[in-house]
Amino acid sequence: MSQELLTELKNFQTMFNGRVDKTENEVKGLQDAITRFEAEMLRPDGGRRKSQNSESKLGEFLRKSEQLQQHLKNRTGTLRLHTPEFFEKAVITGGSIAPTDRDNQIVGQPARQLRIRDILKMGPPATSSKVDYLKENSYTNAAAPQVEGSSKAESIMTFAAATADVRTMAHFLNVTTQALDDIPGLQEFLNSRLLYGLKLKEEDQLLTGDGTGVNLLGIIPQSTAYATATYNVAADTKLDKLRHMILQSELTDIPVDAVVLNPRDLHDIELLKDLNGGAANTGSYIAADPLGGALTVKTL
Repeated sequence: MSQELLTELKNFQTMFNGRVDKTENEVKGLQDAITRFEAEMLRPDGGRRKSQNSESKLGEFLRKSEQLQQHLKNRTGTLRLHTPEFFEKAVITGGSIAPTDRDNQIVGQPARQLRIRDILKMGPPATSSKVDYLKENSYTNAAAPQVEGSSKAESIMTFAAATADVRTMAHFLNVTTQALDDIPGLQEFLNSRLLYGLKLKEEDQLLTGDGTGVNLLGIIPQSTAYATATYNVAADTKLDKLRHMILQSELTDIPVDAVVLNPRDLHDIELLKDLNGGAANTGSYIAADPLGGALTVKTL
């Protein structure tokens, strides 16, 4: 017999003996566990068991179990014991194990309707930090009927170069990768809320930005204020004043194609009623039916 084969046989014998020792230890451990279990079952219940009889029956069942004896004899395979139904059972209540429904939709906070950008003319996206454009400064219109053969009247128009700075509005929030993985729809919800936040700030800037620093110069700061002394009439309603404002703009050759109102003013205008036989607040609505939708103001 070669030395190599002899070495392999010795290694195999060592491995086999080790496995036998391991199996014997496992069997001995099982026997010890059964002995401890039987002793535990025979102890007074101490308020933990309702029936001493069921405990002694369980120990007796284990001692007489053919499955257990066969397993101890063979020392192979997995032991599965089918216990009789007379052993005590735990009382199960539905409140602690009933499944909980899960709605993966995230309920967000209310969002304001944004309309200002929709009524403004937008140019193409800028590709640099500044946009140069030509601005008309003045225009003198000399157009008039002409006598045949005479010199034509000359109109005057002046321009100036202007520059608008491109402003950046941005924000972010921190979120872990685990949260994005664990919560369905979280990333889409966060993206939506972040975009809404940008549009909300953009709307405020378009209306009221003061032009300082990196702020936009909004519509209101560069507009001509309403001339109350010129147009207001005693007992004017808010709808009357709105029409006065449109007139003031049109008299300066600035057409009105949209009206932006504070929600409180729109509310008051929609609730205006005519007089029914001279009694206040009893007639028909003038500007809109509050149940039929909001007032749509167009150029008059």
